Amino acid sequence: MKRIVTIGGGTGQYTLLSGLKTISDLEVSAIVTMADSGGSSGVLRTERGALPPGDVFRCLLALATAEEDVVRLFEHRFAQRQLESYGASALDGHTIGNLALTAASEALDGDFLRGIQVLSTILRPHGCVFPVTTERTTLCARLSDGAELRGEHHIDRPDRVDRARITKVWLDPEVQALHAAIDAIQHADAVVVGPGDLFTSIIPNVLVRGMAEAMAATLAPVIFVVNIMTKRGETDGFSCSDFVATFEQYANRRVDVILCNSQLPTHTLSERYIQEGARPVMPSPWDASAPDARGRWGNTRCVSFPLLAEGSFARHDPIKLAHVVRALIP
Repeated sequence: MKRIVTIGGGTGQYTLLSGLKTISDLEVSAIVTMADSGGSSGVLRTERGALPPGDVFRCLLALATAEEDVVRLFEHRFAQRQLESYGASALDGHTIGNLALTAASEALDGDFLRGIQVLSTILRPHGCVFPVTTERTTLCARLSDGAELRGEHHIDRPDRVDRARITKVWLDPEVQALHAAIDAIQHADAVVVGPGDLFTSIIPNVLVRGMAEAMAATLAPVIFVVNIMTKRGETDGFSCSDFVATFEQYANRRVDVILCNSQLPTHTLSERYIQEGARPVMPSPWDASAPDARGRWGNTRCVSFPLLAEGSFARHDPIKLAHVVRALIP
């Protein structure tokens, strides 16, 4: 068995874990950002004083081995409904899973980790899910025009098309990493970072005290999975090397392997994303940055592979991604 640790959050980590679950010789531990402040998680965080459950729940869901009907129940999201007599419903936008994890934590005297354990007995995940911290914090960002933003949802969703670039992100207050997360990294055979939103799903993990130190100390290879598309307001114009270099700056270590998709989306799909301010990230910069060592960036191995999933979204194919990652683990 190989022990693999994933670091991230959001749809990207869900996709990776969905694939890793199918590989029998992997022991999977997912370390999940706790900076989420939008959507259902943001409401529960504000109204209940809860830790944001959304990314943790999605990872549990990705690794779940429970019956399909049970999984479908927990992933059900209440649609927006306008009630004639009462206005908007309090359940609008919440998933059963987010509510269940929050309820379990409250019932257990606010113990978020025990809440995860309770949900795990039902979903039976093929692996472990650890919040990167159980302390409350807020993600902050400084832009190139000097403006500062507070809250992941403000950073993740720009209020205008021409918003200035992000130059720095930090946590306020600083918080300590969960011991189990540090321990998982220390005993890993491989650490996989991404895919996911760079500044709002990936980097917040290494901003937590103890995480960068654990990443620097681990003897396991660190594999960085580059996103398929850039994201408006966050990674506009980024190349593969920009993604990697930015992560390395915050993680305070070089990555060992860079995994990048080599497959272009269809013209129709690309045009739709371009209208949203996103563009494909292709592996070609490696040749320009290391013309004398094709397939490497400095001492880092660069691997490109057609990883695009079929369908109406430019996302990684979970099975392809998982098997390529497995092949990269010594």
